[in-house]
Amino acid sequence: MTDASDKPELNTRIFAKGLAIFESGKVHHDGETERTAYFIVEGEHEKYKLRIASDGTFSCTCMRGTLHGSSKGAICSHVIAVVLFLADRSRNNPPSC
Repeated sequence: MTDASDKPELNTRIFAKGLAIFESGKVHHDGETERTAYFIVEGEHEKYKLRIASDGTFSCTCMRGTLHGSSKGAICSHVIAVVLFLADRSRNNPPSC
């Protein structure tokens, strides 16, 4: 049996939604510790809390994130939006040597 998250059209749709969220400025940095960054992401229906840790684990309070989460390898559009936010922040603010 194939998990719905394995379908290419679903993954494309999730990426497109995440890109739209990022481009709309709906990702807000909400603090960080040495190993974890926290965000608030404005979704279609409500705001979601998201965390990404330096070990690659993540969690999101949306339904997809709650049901599947990082333990299953499923990624919601909110995680995509945050990853794009972090990539953009890194590109615009490279670490000093």
